[in-house]
Amino acid sequence: MPAKLSAQTYYAQKTRAGMRLNMREILKKSVRGIIKAKGVLALFILTAVFVIGCAKQNDKQVSVEPNKEEVANDIDQDNNTTEVIETETDTETATETEAENVNDVIEHTGEVINNGGLYVSYKGNVYYRQYTANSYAAEGIFGTYEAVVGAKKNMMCMKQDGTSEIAFSDTGEGNIYIYKDRMYLEKSGEDYLPNVYAVDLDGSNEQIIGKGWIKGIDEETGTLVGVLVDEENTYQLHMLDGATGETKKYELKVPCAEVLALRDGVIYYSGEVEFEVSQLGKIKLCSVNIDGTNEKLLADTNADLYEYGDRGTVVPCIQFVGETIYFAYGAYGGTGNFYQSGKIAKVKKDGSEFTVLLGNTEDLENFNNDLVNDTFYVTSDSGKDILYYSQSVENNESFALNLSTGKVEKTDFPVYAEGKPFEYEGGVSIYQNASPKMITWIPFVDYSYLELEKEADYYTVKDIELCDNWVYYRLEANENDPEASIGWRDGYRRVKTKIMRQQLDGETVETLFEY
Repeated sequence: MPAKLSAQTYYAQKTRAGMRLNMREILKKSVRGIIKAKGVLALFILTAVFVIGCAKQNDKQVSVEPNKEEVANDIDQDNNTTEVIETETDTETATETEAENVNDVIEHTGEVINNGGLYVSYKGNVYYRQYTANSYAAEGIFGTYEAVVGAKKNMMCMKQDGTSEIAFSDTGEGNIYIYKDRMYLEKSGEDYLPNVYAVDLDGSNEQIIGKGWIKGIDEETGTLVGVLVDEENTYQLHMLDGATGETKKYELKVPCAEVLALRDGVIYYSGEVEFEVSQLGKIKLCSVNIDGTNEKLLADTNADLYEYGDRGTVVPCIQFVGETIYFAYGAYGGTGNFYQSGKIAKVKKDGSEFTVLLGNTEDLENFNNDLVNDTFYVTSDSGKDILYYSQSVENNESFALNLSTGKVEKTDFPVYAEGKPFEYEGGVSIYQNASPKMITWIPFVDYSYLELEKEADYYTVKDIELCDNWVYYRLEANENDPEASIGWRDGYRRVKTKIMRQQLDGETVETLFEY
């Protein structure tokens, strides 16, 4: 019998696995078809997004001149009128940032760097999976290609001199966790749900942990956090001892529906609620220490968000600023799994001062006039705490909420979530540490590295990660494939993929492999 997974947990896990389509990105890339489902349970087709790679090694190196940019953020707290805010904040390359901020971006954690990523540095070596053309389906919706279950690929070990060798081969995929010479990995079963397992760095001594997902690691204690099947055949939050592989279930008063963050030895998660009220907008934001102590119910929202909500409410964006937690909550729905708008709230880490900041409305017939999108960013600079958000995807306008005065003004500030790299002005940037200045990781994304014989219909840059002063990313070219389309959702066929890495200063770019 399949393991039990609550409806709320199921859709939360699918969302975090990257299986939802973001309306803003689809609009930006001019992919047609925005359908919002209201009051109906629509048919939804999930497509898995995993890392793509290949077996061909390429030692080509090229040089790129960094491109500096000027961006926006200056708010006059004394201005009571609504206006477009003039922009003065500049973009910085990471090499121009103060040293302490660079270290924050790189996130050195002892001998492991970028633990839990697709590219992980351990004792000076970088480990990553080298996928092949057989790892993924040849066609997919919106250029998203489903992983082929059971496909073999190589785990590569890159030395400090840039040379790579095969560490081992297996059928795993996704993120890599390393603790004391042991890797904790996932591989999909025939039901497309992952299984957690552990191996030595050469692939030996495999240990099957169980069915489920790894959600993070606390390196100070060597504890991994995962959602695993328990003895009652139900998915529950577990702690995993990185030294032994032994697991223990967290005994929680409010069971975990989705892990949202692991910070400073504390797990933040959305707790399970009855699906009927989850459909209406109710969530429980909870926390528990990594050792299972000090469980807290931080926020318990009212079921007043929607008059419907076919898949239940989730938390798509969360940010920590000092002792305050900011979070968005809402539901995804329709055949394209689009965000149906929602609210943004804040609460202290001790559970005090819960406040809904945006999206307050009692007019359910016209709720889209007041509810907000799933992405926001809070800046804290020189005594100004500003929350940037957009109200609707259709007009794509951005706004700034002054958290001290409560005033809202229109702004040109680009709204993206903290800690997640994004495409901007032809390059890739990121927001970190509540700073109003975006940091440039890639000055210019050059798709000519794909070396195509003819132009493709659709280009993407994905799986962007920073590991030990190198930015790793996947370039992909796609062509329209009407036979792969489903209704209004455009189908594409992959033309070519290259996995690149680029020094943070932008001067050296290398192709790791391609297919």
